Amino acid sequence: MRRIGANDVITPDGEILSPAVVEIDNGMVKLWYRLDMEMPFTEWIGGTIELQADNNGNIMAIKNNRILC
Repeated sequence: MRRIGANDVITPDGEILSPAVVEIDNGMVKLWYRLDMEMPFTEWIGGTIELQADNNGNIMAIKNNRILC
């Protein structure tokens, strides 16, 4: 599992969480939430992550036009 922190996360429904964390497991986004306190093993990449659903309804995390795995 990979836990990534960013300044902003845009959820699939367009809500903006600032700052926020995205949890990715096996290439799929499993959770996203506001960052309320420092969490161990969180990789801070900053900037904005956009969450988008693929054709199968799986949520992908995208930053700078690249899918985060």
